[in-house]
Amino acid sequence: MSVSFERDLARFVKKVYDRHETLHNRVVDHVGRSIRFGSATTGAPGQPVKSGKLLASWYARHNGRWMVHWVSNIRHARAIEHNLRGAQLRSKVGGFHSVKLTRAGFTRIVQTELKGMGGATVDTRGRGSTTRDAKTGRWK
Repeated sequence: MSVSFERDLARFVKKVYDRHETLHNRVVDHVGRSIRFGSATTGAPGQPVKSGKLLASWYARHNGRWMVHWVSNIRHARAIEHNLRGAQLRSKVGGFHSVKLTRAGFTRIVQTELKGMGGATVDTRGRGSTTRDAKTGRWK
């Protein structure tokens, strides 16, 4: 192999890894916003805010380079998420099931962030790595 080809290949590999890391960081941020503040992408309402303690309690816990869990250190966060007590919302913003709706909309989050980076739309129907043609709307 020529030195030029090896250099080009190394640059390409670095670019792919950099874009992967950028996508990962954008998805982690979007997940956090969806859980805390709500998201039109996932339909999550965000956290109900009366005192602001629950909203402020959410943080990203990194469990390795690519694994991140959004957690809250408030004991009643689970009860509010699942509405275990059948509570009535007293807050004008937020609601129940933000984590559940964010998890259900995770693929849409990845698609939104990938599109925001100028990337192709991901085919989530199990057909391999294909892209959607923007003009025709067909998968290719």
